[in-house]
Amino acid sequence: MANNHCTFSTFLVARNQAERDWLAQQLEDRTDEESLRTLPRFLIDGRENPNTYDGMVQLGEDVDCAGFQWEFTTIAGQQGLWIHADEHGVPNNVAYLVQQFLIAWQPEGCFGMGYAFTCDKPRVDEFGGGAFFVTATKEYWMDTYAFVDEHVSAHKPKDAEYRRNG
Repeated sequence: MANNHCTFSTFLVARNQAERDWLAQQLEDRTDEESLRTLPRFLIDGRENPNTYDGMVQLGEDVDCAGFQWEFTTIAGQQGLWIHADEHGVPNNVAYLVQQFLIAWQPEGCFGMGYAFTCDKPRVDEFGGGAFFVTATKEYWMDTYAFVDEHVSAHKPKDAEYRRNG
């Protein structure tokens, strides 16, 4: 059996202490009264904003955290939040947190992140990835399989065969 992983690493600049405090507050673990699980505040409070929450956040039965690791640090002289996942990352939750941050603190700002789907065995079509780009009011997503499928459909000769496993 092979194990599939979603990995990423990105940095969200937090320009001042107030922005860093807001992020820390959103990432603080709380007990969710609805599911009785321990979750970060931004996932619990997000239910109040179903316009963005329902479309972006992934909260499976086995998720009991943000869907990523994080720490405040300084990179290239800028302070902010390092967001990363080594195995079981949830890019949707990163996009949701960042969009809420932009709404609260940088309404004219934008943010993008790429992520990789990997497999610990070289299985056919078990590798890919995607990216998202968010502003305070919009979100855009792409994934490698959709990209390939779109171009194969547009360029495939009628009688040619194309098979993608997965």
